[in-house]
Amino acid sequence: MSLEAEFSPERLDANNNLLLHGKGDERFSGKHSFLSGVVLENGYYFQVSNVPSQPPPPQGGHRDTFMRSDFHYADSDPILWPQPLNHDNFYLAAIPTHHPGMDPDYLVLYFHPTRESPMLCFSSNSHFVQIETRYLHDIKRIQEKVEARIADYLKVPEVVQDPHSKRHLVNNRRAYAASFFSRLTNQPMTEPELRRCFAEYRRFTLDVLAAMDWDMIYRPRIEGQHPPASDVDHRMGVFTQDPSMVEACTKAGLPFFYIQDWHNVPHTRVDTLASVRSPEENLIFDEGRVKFPTIFKGKANNPNRLAQIYYNSRHVLHSANIFACNYNPPPPRLNAPRSLNNAERNADTHRGIQIASHPYRSNTISPAQHSNIAASAIVKPMISPLLPHVPSPWVEALKVLKTSDFPHKLPTDRGYVFPPISIFFNEAAGTIKTAMLFRWLQVRDIMLFRVGPSAPPSLACPIPSRVWRGTLQLNPSTFAAIRSNHSDSRSAGEKREALAFLESACHSSKAQPDAVCEQPGLWRGNLYASPDNLNGVVVKEILFEINELNFRHELYGLDSRLHTAGQQSGLVSNEALDRHDHILDCIVPPHWRARSKLLSLPKLHRVLHILIFVIESLN
Repeated sequence: MSLEAEFSPERLDANNNLLLHGKGDERFSGKHSFLSGVVLENGYYFQVSNVPSQPPPPQGGHRDTFMRSDFHYADSDPILWPQPLNHDNFYLAAIPTHHPGMDPDYLVLYFHPTRESPMLCFSSNSHFVQIETRYLHDIKRIQEKVEARIADYLKVPEVVQDPHSKRHLVNNRRAYAASFFSRLTNQPMTEPELRRCFAEYRRFTLDVLAAMDWDMIYRPRIEGQHPPASDVDHRMGVFTQDPSMVEACTKAGLPFFYIQDWHNVPHTRVDTLASVRSPEENLIFDEGRVKFPTIFKGKANNPNRLAQIYYNSRHVLHSANIFACNYNPPPPRLNAPRSLNNAERNADTHRGIQIASHPYRSNTISPAQHSNIAASAIVKPMISPLLPHVPSPWVEALKVLKTSDFPHKLPTDRGYVFPPISIFFNEAAGTIKTAMLFRWLQVRDIMLFRVGPSAPPSLACPIPSRVWRGTLQLNPSTFAAIRSNHSDSRSAGEKREALAFLESACHSSKAQPDAVCEQPGLWRGNLYASPDNLNGVVVKEILFEINELNFRHELYGLDSRLHTAGQQSGLVSNEALDRHDHILDCIVPPHWRARSKLLSLPKLHRVLHILIFVIESLN
């Protein structure tokens, strides 16, 4: 994908002069287009400052802090940066127009009510805390302004008539925001409760504003319904890791923030790379407090030791969850050891590391270098999909992993949370069943929803591969015949079983099976009308994602089985041990397995050894 056709030298010169000498509040004509690139160097980044207004960089200067306040709950979390563009919450990729530099009325949303902040009023005879009067008036004005904007938004005919608009999400988040606003103004709370309540109110309010910005500003321009943006307020930009969004944003007149490794931008002419300080230089490690004080103590056959490993590893596994909605750690067990309270608190709040200063320095690049990078960026899409985000030894193994090895070497006793990728391969012909992959794209949203916190827990149970195969082979025209066929044959029973599974998943997300199976497939912002439109790169990306989904839930399953089996009988079943061992054979590379002496350990301790490595790697 080349941007040379979109940006002529004359237009780029005019843009550069305008950006170098402008004050940031001008009204630009439609002939000007902005280009913003963000290049990642060795895990860190520098930014091309050539858009009128930008949000501040995330605290710490690295991608691990690209989180919203729903994860850290106002513990020094910036929340000004949007999330990377993804299919589930794509509206959060738009940089909001209510940034404090653009609209100071929303400035109070970005405050953090700490004990030292003037935002809180402490009582001399009570442990309750309340927000100071003038800040409370500011919050009330924000609530009134948001409600007025929602009322205008719901009156727009395009929003009401468009089935793909975010009006249902706006109404849902609006109700949550109103609930937390009522608690802030009427309910007495302690300091931690008030901080949590304010963070939740801020999160839902920002979600509402981001969804309305997407429907009214970004999506109409990206889809070509409105002319390209010419107003500074409408040029805030989109933060994306998807190269296919670059061309759409430039045509819509929107700046983009493209986060990738600079090796993936081979045709970018850069005179000098900015020197970026490593965040390790600015981290203060609190050595006086051990993060997991009781973990791995005791003999190997001690059930308390196994319970401690299980309990602490849950937090580590859930902190790397790929689902944005599953940010809460699991609830503690009723009989949890009392000595694990500190470990639970530290794993939940991540207070073992404190940021001393921002490693990001905006003066590391001269204005001429800014202009040079912006004028010469040519972004090409990646030719291979991104690998799963797992610890480095597993990444090395996944780079050489054969797609045929993983499903065949993984026997199962109950099933798979997501379809095993072996059902998509036609081994006799050596081809991939693109029709089943296309059906997966159609039902992907509801299958991800069934494992989320809003769905009943019974839906997240493993499903046999035959049910997955039958579900992805269903035809909407045969639904009525399958429901009316009460034959005792094996084929009819499998079809009824597959249709019942699809209907239960659709019912949990309030969708209709017929409509789901007739809609176009959606992948990374692109619509596909038929299986013939899926090219080789897209097929490879889909298979890697399904593989990662199953891999993550296998880790959760391992953790759960080690606990339940060890708690009840003190032993782990042979089927579970074989399953664990096969996962290690497929995931852990042989050279690392030999170096870590994994093969010399008993089968029961191999998975625990991997969990130990995960904990040490993530802390």
